Amino acid sequence: MKLSLRDLYATFQERAVWTNSIIKDGLSSRLGILEESITDINLITIAGKHNDFILTKKFSRREEGSQSGADWLWCIGEPGAWLSLLVQAKVVNPVNSTCRFLNYRSGEQRRLLLNFCTSLPLVSSLLSLLPNY
Repeated sequence: MKLSLRDLYATFQERAVWTNSIIKDGLSSRLGILEESITDINLITIAGKHNDFILTKKFSRREEGSQSGADWLWCIGEPGAWLSLLVQAKVVNPVNSTCRFLNYRSGEQRRLLLNFCTSLPLVSSLLSLLPNY
């Protein structure tokens, strides 16, 4: 089976609509929803629909805070054509379009993300892979 960008796009659109809806419902009910819950549900749903074309490495809170600066790593594609995305999720308030914690710990999260992206040995060790230069 070949990667269908149309199917992938449709899934991402569906998840975006669901995410916006659940955040609004959380706000209006005053119950809220955690970023981690949204992330888990979206990653599980996307993996279930596209597990042949999306490889996901979800980082623990410890890994995120001390090594990667990211919530997860996605490798999207097929043999010979992979796109790797390091993702740090943030919840945007749909009422006022604001996002808290963008400069988390005075830019420390951004520094970790940049360091992680440029360190093949670190990425390889976290993913249990061998670096290839």
